[in-house]
Amino acid sequence: MTDALRYLSDREVQGNLVLFGLGEANTEVFELAAKIRKEDKFISPADALIVASFLEDPQSDILYTTDGAIIRSRTIDELAKERGKNIHELA
Repeated sequence: MTDALRYLSDREVQGNLVLFGLGEANTEVFELAAKIRKEDKFISPADALIVASFLEDPQSDILYTTDGAIIRSRTIDELAKERGKNIHELA
């Protein structure tokens, strides 16, 4: 077990492995993406991660997209409004 931990620790130090702890910003993005997928089956896993990353990013206010599923999603619209974020369709 110690050898395995040492191996993983070495990889993390070298930048070849990223570890996430529960409650960190990255795990919150994954949790939000899972919530989006659970509540809206029309949203793909990739789109759910993109939207969740946008919603959890404190530096982002507007997401521009041509993706109709994102634009029409009530779940995403509600989550965006809760966070004071805007999603706009690109024509």
